[in-house]
Amino acid sequence: MKKYPFVMLPLMLFACCKPEPMIPEEPGWRKFEGVYNVTNLENGTVYNMIISFDSLISITTGNPSFHIIYQNFDASFDTLAGWYPNGTPDYQTRLETFNPEFGVEDYNGSRWSLSMLADDSNTPELENTLVNDTILFYFKKSNIAFYFEDGVPFYECECKHRAVKIE
Repeated sequence: MKKYPFVMLPLMLFACCKPEPMIPEEPGWRKFEGVYNVTNLENGTVYNMIISFDSLISITTGNPSFHIIYQNFDASFDTLAGWYPNGTPDYQTRLETFNPEFGVEDYNGSRWSLSMLADDSNTPELENTLVNDTILFYFKKSNIAFYFEDGVPFYECECKHRAVKIE
């Protein structure tokens, strides 16, 4: 034993130390939850929006599926649901889908088509991605299929709204 002290000393040190307990990382979808102060970048209007989650059990697989709930989205829609894919890595901070039903009604009863757009390559910012506490929503809003029947002016935009988490 006197011949090999350099081997025994490290072994004794490692045997005495307890490893730090691993704290599991928060599920990725939890990072989005909260109250946001949102600015419509087209006209400067400001409104509050709440993002929360609900999990539903799939009747086909029996696995939970997470749905993003947007309350007061675009200061026009009471409650919209998006989908957060099950199995999405916890580090994921990009909103992949936003698919409310076709003809979703706003507060005035007018119908709209809403869809999330891919990242805008003309800007350096990452759209539909949570960066620190900010999301730059990039989506298409159109009433082309409904404006005549609804008796409202035609409106369509590739809209950008900056949402900053305040709670």
